[in-house]
Amino acid sequence: MIVRCLRIVDATGRELAEIPGLRIGGEYVVLMISAIPGQDVKFRVHEDVSPTEQSPHYPSLWSSSMFELVCGDVPSNWRIALGARGSPGYLRLAPGSWLRPGFWDDIFDWSPGSAEASEDYSRELAIILSESVNH
Repeated sequence: MIVRCLRIVDATGRELAEIPGLRIGGEYVVLMISAIPGQDVKFRVHEDVSPTEQSPHYPSLWSSSMFELVCGDVPSNWRIALGARGSPGYLRLAPGSWLRPGFWDDIFDWSPGSAEASEDYSRELAIILSESVNH
């Protein structure tokens, strides 16, 4: 799934001209979709950031209202998660290993599961990007 950035909006709703990793008019591969009732649908997109070995880059969640659809093909490794977990409910589409509870905490917090989560992230990212090349 590929989207084009139409505008950039920060977490407070303020429109920005640019930010590191995203540019207006840029096309981005969607890595995950997250929908929670009463909130914006969010995309994790593969941003234009070059990670270094010392500081890897993991994608942020962005409002889907910032983008338009370029290609709606869904990656073969995506799975669906539904749940409540104390909230009104949610729907997530992403690689199965990314849907496990605590995955993104492991990625961002460098918890004991970080090494395994990082390997899962890299493996699944490679699949998504390889399937997006022809679009």
